[in-house]
Amino acid sequence: MRSEIARFGKQFRTTQIKIIEKFFKDRNIAGKDWPSTASLSFMMEALSRTMAFDKALRVTQGNADTQEFVRRLIKDLESLPSAKSAEAKGSRRKRAS
Repeated sequence: MRSEIARFGKQFRTTQIKIIEKFFKDRNIAGKDWPSTASLSFMMEALSRTMAFDKALRVTQGNADTQEFVRRLIKDLESLPSAKSAEAKGSRRKRAS
C-alpha cells in the first residue's frame, strides 16, 4: 500500500510540476525571483496539507491571511498576459490594419 501511495504521489508531483512549468513558460515567468517549479509544487502541497491539519485541529491563526495571500498571488499570476493571448492580439491588429 505504501509503495502505491508513493508511486501516485510522485506521479502527481511530476504532473503538477509540468503544469506549473507550462503556466510559467506561457507567461514568461522565470528568473531568480521565483523558486523552482519543483519547490513551488512542494510548497503548494505542504501548505494545503498543513491547512487541512489545522482545520481538523481547529487551529486558525494565520489561515485566513494565508488564504487571502494565495488568492491574490494566483489572481496576479493569472492576470499576466499569456503568449497565446499576446499572439491573438497581434493577429487581430494585423487583420485590422
